[in-house]
Amino acid sequence: VDKVLEKKKEKGKGKVPEIVFTGHSNGGAIAILATVWFLEQYRHSKVTPLCVSYGAPLVGDKIFGHAVRREQLLHEINKSWASCFINVVSIRDLAPRILLSPLKDLNKDYLESVFQTWEKKGKDTTLSTPANRELCEDFFTNLVNNAFAVASYDSCVLKSSAGGGSLLEAVKDLVELSPYRPFGSFHFCVGDGKTLLRVDNHDAVLQILFYSLQLHGEGIDVRQAVQGSVEEHLHYESRTKDLNLISLLDNLNQLPLSPQNNFNPAFEALGL
Repeated sequence: VDKVLEKKKEKGKGKVPEIVFTGHSNGGAIAILATVWFLEQYRHSKVTPLCVSYGAPLVGDKIFGHAVRREQLLHEINKSWASCFINVVSIRDLAPRILLSPLKDLNKDYLESVFQTWEKKGKDTTLSTPANRELCEDFFTNLVNNAFAVASYDSCVLKSSAGGGSLLEAVKDLVELSPYRPFGSFHFCVGDGKTLLRVDNHDAVLQILFYSLQLHGEGIDVRQAVQGSVEEHLHYESRTKDLNLISLLDNLNQLPLSPQNNFNPAFEALGL
C-alpha cells in the first residue's frame, strides 16, 4: 500500500492521492472491511479513502457502526470515518437485507441456489422451478419476519423511556435478533433506477430496508419478488449509469407517515 501511495503521489506531482475501494455483492463487503483497515492503518495520512459498495450485505453490528461514526478524520473538519462509505442499494435487492436474519434462519440450500444464479449472471433458472417455489417462499417470509423484528426492536429502543430498558432486554432474550446493522451513507435506487434516495441516518436506513421489502402491487407473489431481486442484484451498472436525480433524507422523522404527507417522488417510488 505504501508503494502504491508513493507512486500515486509521484504521478500527481505531490498532490494528495485519491484511493477508492469498490465492490459488488460480497466484493462490496470486502471493500468495506478493506477501507476500515486502511483508515486504521493510515489514520495519520492525509489520504481520505472512499468506499462505494453495490448490493453488499451488511457488515458489522451496532458497536462496529458506532465506532466507525465516532472516529474522526484527522484532516477533515467534523467528518467521521462513516462519511467515507457509500452503499448503493437497489430497492428490491435482497442481498443487503439477508443478514437481518440470524444465521440459524438462513437456509443453506436457498443461499447456494441464489449464489449459483449470481455467478451465472442470472442465466440459471433454478429460482423459478416448481421444486424451489416453497424454498423461495419460506426464505422470503422468514427474511421479512426477521427484518420486522429487528426494525421494530430498534424503533422501540429509540422511543423507549428511561424505565423501559429492562423490558426491551427481556424481549431480546426471548427472540433471537440479527446483530447486523447499517452504517455509512445509503443510496437507494428507486423507480426506474435513474433516481437515488440518499439516506445518512442509519436508523432511517434500517426502517427503509424493512418497509421497502413489503410486496406492492396486485398480482405480485413471493416467487416473482425473489426473481426480481436476483435481476436487480445483477444489474447495478446499467441501473446507475444515467442518474438524473438525487434526493436527500437526513432525518428519520422525514419519512412520510401517510400518502398525504408524501411530497417527494423518491418516497413514492419506495412504496412508503
